[in-house]
Amino acid sequence: MKKSGKGNNIKKTFKINSKANIKELVNFDSNADVKVSIIVPICNVEKFLKKCLDSIEVQTLKDIEIICINDGSKDSSLDIIKSYSDRDSRFKIVDKENSGYGDSLNIGLSVASGKYIGIVESDDFIDPEMFETLFNVAEEKKADIVKSNFFLYWENGKDGLGGEIDELHEISTIEEDRAVITPLTYEGGKIFSAKASIWSAIYNREYLNKNKICFLPTPGASFQDTSFTFKAFSSTDKMVLIHDAFLHYRQDNAGSSVNNLDKKKHCVLEEYSEIFDYIDKNDDEAKEMLKVATASFYDACTWAYERLSQELRFEYICQLSEIYKKLLKKIPANEIPFGECWWKTSGIERIANNPFEYHVWREVERYEQNAGVIEYVEEMKKSSTFLANKKSLVEKNANPRFSIIIPAYNCEHYLQACLESVRGQSYKNFEVICVNDGSTDQTLDILKYYAAIDARISYIDVTNHGPSYARNLGIKQANGEYILFMDSDDFYNADSLAVLNQKITESNPDVVTYSANVYPIHHFNDWYENTLHGQNNTFGKLTVEDILANPYLGVYIWKCAYRREMLRSKKLYFDKSMKYGEDALFLMKVLLESNKTISLSDELYNYRVENTNSLMQTIWSKPNEYALTQNQILDKTLKLMYQYGTKPSAELFEYSCNLVFGGIDGSFGETRIKAIKQFISIIRKYKLYTCVEQSKDSAKGFYNYCLSEINAHKAATAKPSFIKLGLRRILPVSRQSYYDYEAKKIECLERQIQALHNLQNDMNNMRNEIDRLNNVIAEINAGNNVNCVNE
Repeated sequence: MKKSGKGNNIKKTFKINSKANIKELVNFDSNADVKVSIIVPICNVEKFLKKCLDSIEVQTLKDIEIICINDGSKDSSLDIIKSYSDRDSRFKIVDKENSGYGDSLNIGLSVASGKYIGIVESDDFIDPEMFETLFNVAEEKKADIVKSNFFLYWENGKDGLGGEIDELHEISTIEEDRAVITPLTYEGGKIFSAKASIWSAIYNREYLNKNKICFLPTPGASFQDTSFTFKAFSSTDKMVLIHDAFLHYRQDNAGSSVNNLDKKKHCVLEEYSEIFDYIDKNDDEAKEMLKVATASFYDACTWAYERLSQELRFEYICQLSEIYKKLLKKIPANEIPFGECWWKTSGIERIANNPFEYHVWREVERYEQNAGVIEYVEEMKKSSTFLANKKSLVEKNANPRFSIIIPAYNCEHYLQACLESVRGQSYKNFEVICVNDGSTDQTLDILKYYAAIDARISYIDVTNHGPSYARNLGIKQANGEYILFMDSDDFYNADSLAVLNQKITESNPDVVTYSANVYPIHHFNDWYENTLHGQNNTFGKLTVEDILANPYLGVYIWKCAYRREMLRSKKLYFDKSMKYGEDALFLMKVLLESNKTISLSDELYNYRVENTNSLMQTIWSKPNEYALTQNQILDKTLKLMYQYGTKPSAELFEYSCNLVFGGIDGSFGETRIKAIKQFISIIRKYKLYTCVEQSKDSAKGFYNYCLSEINAHKAATAKPSFIKLGLRRILPVSRQSYYDYEAKKIECLERQIQALHNLQNDMNNMRNEIDRLNNVIAEINAGNNVNCVNE
């Protein structure tokens, strides 16, 4: 090791606690009285270094030493430092092999001689009065720490195209200026949730040594300020806040540790492991320290999670979940000092209890918070090699158990959440076939990205043909033993495929139907209860009557798994001529062809009903078209049922009324009459009118209402006879005749209104009866509970 001063005379010796090879010490031969030792860790920053050192050299406080730690730089950084040390003996150099940011700062602490310690990172710069101001406040208040605000700095604007920007970042408010605080107890420990900006403060060196406060000597530049900050803040009762800002914290250095999180995601966890170990050794205030440390830990980990690449986030949130579980056993979530950020209390509990659900939820919320800007899509636009540099984190499955087919059309809002729910499955043997159906938004870019990071995901890009065409393509491409269909705005639970795989292994069915949730849950109603919540049953060859008697079997294709060979051998595909409703028809056909179907009560799927851009929402926004299409679906469904030997029945009549009721009820004008006439024609075509009297009152009432509407329309639009027309041409219309005519029109309208009132009364009576039965059941259950208690 070469030790050199200006005359190669070394008058000071140091005990440097580092395993790094120290190559050279420069200018450590001075015995000057130093008020502040400014440590500057340096590694390959030639682009920014001169601006940094210039700003320190001109400090108004002259009694300083600038300790430049060259951490194995391979650029011209060392030469730049030496040019300063040659002309100003206050610049001191420690030249060493690379050992990381934390180790560099520890070396700086060990060779420092000032009463106070300051830190300036080598890509930042400071205002001339910074250290004089901080030093004077520290002396006046006899403080262990003086903490200032700072500026966020962009040299060329936030978009890289403008001029310089300085944006004030407040640690303290103007009202808190010069306040002396005890960080651990000050306003619920709020200072611990502030950014760990070690470089906007000075620290009493004796205070640091006494409390053995130093940095974690982990490799690289990776958040080593985190544990240092916590130890420093939690050990003092004399910290001063000042509102002035002096340091300009550079945001546009691509080499900064905060811009390279993927390789350093473990570092935050290591830093807090050090913090929690430190707390365990502190018996006096361990509980209070643990509370503020947990709040700070949650903030730091959330910050890191949001900045990781898409493919790494789920694994990271699962790691956090295990740590949060342990912490919450020591401290209830409602005792963690999150201040006014009440949502963090539920956030830490959600991650602890169900990281999968939190992760999927965040995909949608992040998209909304960022106004539709997707970071990796922006990167793809900037660089043609971005995707080529991505490597799949998993291998493609040669013989997948499941093929999951996802038609995708303009679904950028929810697609990431959908795909993350698939990638995060505990059961891994699957493939995903996405069919981009001519999307005009960012859907295709999202699919390209996911195909790059996960070899199990592939995509087909086609012009817009509709979901039937897309699903048929998927069936032809599928390699899985079983095929599942998924809508691009929906999502699975974490163990959905694992449960499904187990049930299939046990039963070997042709078709499995399972239960689903409505998301958000407040949209749940009786219809969803009947169609989404299944029962544990095993069926042989199904009949139409079986399907009508068990409504949870039909309707939704995405709550089923289908044996691939059955679909292909029986040529079971979707009807491409249908705009929608093809899924229910497909499912009906498949169920009737299946030799063995099992139904599960397990809720494995989440059906999102708030997507305003979904196909069904688009259809419902056109009520007249919806009414006519519902009749088309009914006609095709009844035709299929009759092909499988179905006969007219009250159940089938009720099914028909239920299918078209919503469409007719929402239609208006001439289309309404047209839809009603079509419905009555279908009922007659399949002879279902013979079952009216045996059906439920609701279906019977709806049918009679439709008949009355047709009759009223006939009466209102009936043409007068030939003789009456002739007389009208000869004789003037009398006032009485005119009144009679108008009265007849009013009478027709009144009949229509009365029919609607009758139907409304029937529905109210049914609701009242349901409420009465629910009350009876509740009383019976309450009685049983009383009996159990008495026994």
